[in-house]
Amino acid sequence: MLETKYSDLQKQLDNLTKLRLKDLLSDEEFIRERTDLQNEITRTREKLDQNQDRGQNWVDLVEKAFNFATYAKKKFESTLDLGVKREILATIGQTFVLSNKKLQIDPIEWLVPISNLNKTLKKEIKRLEPTKNRQCSQKLPAFVHQNAKWGG
Repeated sequence: MLETKYSDLQKQLDNLTKLRLKDLLSDEEFIRERTDLQNEITRTREKLDQNQDRGQNWVDLVEKAFNFATYAKKKFESTLDLGVKREILATIGQTFVLSNKKLQIDPIEWLVPISNLNKTLKKEIKRLEPTKNRQCSQKLPAFVHQNAKWGG
């Protein structure tokens, strides 16, 4: 929308210049109209830049949230720096209660769906894993023998 408006204003300025070159406008009319158009072009360009900055800020924010959700646990477990741990905890929760050496946290709203999705995904992944670590040594020779028949 703004890109179209910006392009239209540029065309209007070009057409205005052509009219002046053909002596269809006086100097005063040309200067007045050109100034108005240039001011409008400047305002539109500023709005375009603001929208672009806002879009980039959203991308940065989403990327930061994704990286936090992905790596916070590993970073929390691997660091000895209490400041980093405090920062991670402050990011994920609001109210902290320590009882019986267990920390209970009221999570921030935007993390709850991620946590629920994580639980669902873990169940799905676990469902696909074999239940026991078995070796198929007894069935393997029969399978190889059968496979040799299939090969012709």
